[in-house]
Amino acid sequence: MNGHVYQVRPLYAVSFFQKLLRQLPEENAVVELNNLLASTPVQDISRQDIKSIEDRYRLSLKKEFALNLEEFYSVYLNYCLRNSDLNKTERDELYHLAEILKLEEHTLQYLHTRIGELVYRNAFAKVIADGRLSNGDMELLNRLQHTLQLSKALTEKIATEMRAAFVQEYVSGVIARMRFSPAEERELHDISSSLHVVIQLSEQTKSRLHKLKCYWAIENEQLPVVHTTAVLQKDEECYFTSSGVRWYEWRGTRNIPGSSDVSMNFREIKACYFNKTGNGRFSYGADVMKLVDEGTLYVTSKRIILAGGVKNSVIRLDGISGLIASHEGVEIRKSTGKNAILRLGEQADMFCMLLQRVLNDVNGIIR
Repeated sequence: MNGHVYQVRPLYAVSFFQKLLRQLPEENAVVELNNLLASTPVQDISRQDIKSIEDRYRLSLKKEFALNLEEFYSVYLNYCLRNSDLNKTERDELYHLAEILKLEEHTLQYLHTRIGELVYRNAFAKVIADGRLSNGDMELLNRLQHTLQLSKALTEKIATEMRAAFVQEYVSGVIARMRFSPAEERELHDISSSLHVVIQLSEQTKSRLHKLKCYWAIENEQLPVVHTTAVLQKDEECYFTSSGVRWYEWRGTRNIPGSSDVSMNFREIKACYFNKTGNGRFSYGADVMKLVDEGTLYVTSKRIILAGGVKNSVIRLDGISGLIASHEGVEIRKSTGKNAILRLGEQADMFCMLLQRVLNDVNGIIR
């Protein structure tokens, strides 16, 4: 019996008018055929069994329910291919099923191609699940192509699509995780090499991956020292510099809503800038905050320095209680005195990431 392939279904109820006219619901012809397939081995079903159903309902299944017949065959074909192979018994059963359902050759070719393509795609997805395609994998796929009787042009098309899609999914995962370490970059190139895919990325994607590489380096690697003309203290090193930075302070005692000791971690900072989540833009209106100075900003191992047009302003790192990121700037929360809001434009993300890293180092937070 084929109960594991087809499931027995109840017949549709006969309507009042059908009873009056002594008619049977035509749909029940399909249900009876389904139940016959579910309860009887395929090889034991004869063409006469099918004709008996047609005579009882006074119709031709091929004319009235051609798509249902194709579906019955497709379901059995898909079942036989569950192990990506067809043995002699299964081939004989499929041949017999096609005969009793009166399916034409061009229909069978179409169904075998359609189901075969799905089976081949699933098999291809499994063998490249680890991002590698070995000679053994290729031999398996070649045997499957022969079993499914798929054209080489079709299987090559499927392979090209799925290889490229796998690489794209890997890149999408990197971007979604907001992490692109050297190990992940090597893995991307190893996947590309094994799958024989030329990495083709849009300029936007290249830019985002480059930004993630910079984020990872700031978070994990030794910070490079920037040579500067700024006057530094003994054993003080400069890690960041940016010109045209504006230093604001909130007017009066106003603060952004929230706890005074709120801060952000690396992931929250990356999410704010990379995915444009979080606080968005500060309002730099004169009624909300005042511009204190503008000039060149330095981040060192000990201080934040703004060499401004009015004066040099300094915030010691050990006097910072937290950071709040915004798309164009950073609010630096101080243990004492007024908080500083630094507006850096496009460099705000690198500044905030680097400052958080330096603060972690100063506070002895292990990466």
